Amino acid sequence: MTSFGATEIVRNTNSLGQQYNSTFKIRGQVYHKIGSLLPMPNEAHKFLQIYFMGGEDSGSALANRVNARCDYNNLDSFFAKRIVSELDALLNEHNELLKIFKSHMHKLQNDNHAIVINPDKTPAGEHIRRFNAPVVDDVAGIMVGDCTGAREIVVRRRSNNLQFIADTHRSYDALQYPLMFWKGQDGYCINIKQRDPVSGAETNKNQCFKQKLKSLISFITKLHVFGRTRCWLYSVEWQKRGLPHAHILVWLIDKIRPEEIDSIISAELPDPSTDQLLFDIVTANMIHGPCGTLNRTSPCMADGKCTKNFPKDFTNDTITNVDGYPIYRRRSPDNGGRSFIKNINNTDIDIDNRWVVPYSPLLSKTYNAHINVEFCSSVKSIKYICKYVHKGSDMAVFRVENTNVNAQPVNKNDEITLYQIGRYISSNEAAWRIFGFPIHERDPAVVQLAVHLENGQRVFFTNETAIDRAVNPPKTTLTEFFELCNRVDDFGAFARTLLYSQVPCYFTWAQTKKLMPRKQGSPVDACPNLFKSNALGRVFTVNPKQTECFYLRLLLVNVTGPLSFQDIRKVNGQQYSDDMKDDNQWECMFAEAALNCTAIQIRLLFAIVLTTCFPARAQILWDNHKDSMTDDILHQHRTRCNDVTITFSDAMYNEALIAIEDLCIIIANLSLSHFGMNSPDRAVSDFMNTEMNREMQYNTVEMAAIVTRNVPLMNEEQKIIYDRIMLAVSAGQGGFFFLDAPGGTGKTFLISLILAEIRSNNGIALAVASSGIAATLLDGGRTAHSVFKLPLNIQNNPDGVCNIKKTIVHGHRAETM
Repeated sequence: MTSFGATEIVRNTNSLGQQYNSTFKIRGQVYHKIGSLLPMPNEAHKFLQIYFMGGEDSGSALANRVNARCDYNNLDSFFAKRIVSELDALLNEHNELLKIFKSHMHKLQNDNHAIVINPDKTPAGEHIRRFNAPVVDDVAGIMVGDCTGAREIVVRRRSNNLQFIADTHRSYDALQYPLMFWKGQDGYCINIKQRDPVSGAETNKNQCFKQKLKSLISFITKLHVFGRTRCWLYSVEWQKRGLPHAHILVWLIDKIRPEEIDSIISAELPDPSTDQLLFDIVTANMIHGPCGTLNRTSPCMADGKCTKNFPKDFTNDTITNVDGYPIYRRRSPDNGGRSFIKNINNTDIDIDNRWVVPYSPLLSKTYNAHINVEFCSSVKSIKYICKYVHKGSDMAVFRVENTNVNAQPVNKNDEITLYQIGRYISSNEAAWRIFGFPIHERDPAVVQLAVHLENGQRVFFTNETAIDRAVNPPKTTLTEFFELCNRVDDFGAFARTLLYSQVPCYFTWAQTKKLMPRKQGSPVDACPNLFKSNALGRVFTVNPKQTECFYLRLLLVNVTGPLSFQDIRKVNGQQYSDDMKDDNQWECMFAEAALNCTAIQIRLLFAIVLTTCFPARAQILWDNHKDSMTDDILHQHRTRCNDVTITFSDAMYNEALIAIEDLCIIIANLSLSHFGMNSPDRAVSDFMNTEMNREMQYNTVEMAAIVTRNVPLMNEEQKIIYDRIMLAVSAGQGGFFFLDAPGGTGKTFLISLILAEIRSNNGIALAVASSGIAATLLDGGRTAHSVFKLPLNIQNNPDGVCNIKKTIVHGHRAETM
């Protein structure tokens, strides 16, 4: 009931200019075209709509349907009408699916609504890459609510009984091609195995990308082309670009030395005289853009700049002593580098090494695809990649608009009703998930290990099962670890030599909630019939507020083979009644947090430790770990200044201390001096203040262009006001100016022009309004409550004042405004 379509149909033309179709050729995307199930008002049935022409099964109704179908296709012969008539009768008599659709047609209503995706809306705290706008014309679905629940088609029969059809139902083919499956018989389903056309044997062939991904992972991890691998993970995503791509992270046992990087990763054009194949692959797949002034319509462009920071700078040597990724060697054409001519939009452009995406020559020649290879030279870059890989499914912010001109207007102030968030699934991703292919894979497997106090398991019970749950509490990996260590056989003796986190390497957590010896892997010499795998155990993180459980976790990661909760507190034969407490554990905790937590998370953890655990050496703890709590501030400053050589400074540490003290005040209303630490200097915090930096991000050239373009458009009254205000600004006199005019007379135009004039001279202009709607009309506009910290609960607190002081940033800005 759909027709094939393509982006472009290639026409064949002979020497005389005549078109012929010896071969049907298409170019671009291939897709199905489908229209409305019912025709528009006062229009005849056409395309698939002729399958859903209702009516009775009487002779006159059948004749009307046959005439309508034949007239649309210009079939007026007796034999053509006879064939259509027999097909109609055949389908109505034998096709159960057609009967169901005909019985449901009377419930269809007119659809006057359209789905509109808002690519500029990104919820706070979400990864920005999850809310990109679609860049290809594709059929996609937006799913709101539970993304993992089963979805079914519900068909109501005439008897009011409901029939549920799963999204992978075998009746799809019969609905898609009713004349091929004229009885409505079963078609393809995911449980049918593909068969070899010669032998007839079942095969397990996977998808034109799944096979390549599997081959690439095996190529790296099993053939050890870059060295032996310790672990790896990947995540497949689409990001509204159509075809899938994968992000892969590989840890090597032997680290790659700086002098080896150039032999593994290249960011230069290869020599075509020695390797023409690699040159062709790199020039076809590994060239960015070009963008910038050469192509301002490139998808990577935002605010007039390349989001990937291309073109890169020329450099003669690879530099690894930078934060994150290395600076790869990119030699200029004058210093041994190469270039080639690429035609972009009918313009020949000289492409050199500044536009090359880092690649591995070995992988590029093996797979002839775009494979960006980077060397992660620091823990910070690994943390970023792990966060990117696990950012979650693609999303879209959308709204439903009523296209009926007579419909009541929508309340645009109700953002809850106006904007919805749904998971965005393209047709390629849908096919991937229907086939059951994995989105994420990793090796080795990570087993989560429970941590709880004695009789502290999580228990679910009802009135009927409460007594049984109390007598027989549920088993956990921790309680079974104690049971395993108490066994008197060889397995128990070997378990008593293990740490809790080492258990998953030798024992598997069975569905019966028991730790069973592994039967696959490498044999263990110390214990017959036991095998070792590469599985890892991860003990759940415990918040320091849960004091007893927190110290229990510390003991579990250091004590081998405990027999019980009491035995784990036994040291040199002496039983302790409480867990040991020592400030040294904070050093270990923050060192561990620096490996897998962001600076914001570490600062929050530090504030929690200060306010709830009261460490004895808080200042020393800060001095030892202040870099990990400040690295995001350093990154922001490097980005603003476009200088990766900037290092930590006292001003940056001061900014981090201000953030920590703010958290301590929120949690316990206590300053840092209460914990024996030096108080931060808030008077100099303007240097790194994020709000001040936001006001300084305007492009002075663009602002000056706005002024030049709009000053001549002012009327006489607007020019008087403009000149008077700008005179006060330039003279530093200050003052209050009140504009009173009816709506539509140009107040917003004048205010926007004044803002642009000040910003074009690197000045700071605050656009403040009393409401959020008014603030959105101004570039950089914000509400007065947000800028000046005005109290919102003035009715309950009539004595409330603005939460700003003269010595802090907001007060300083209010004085200079």
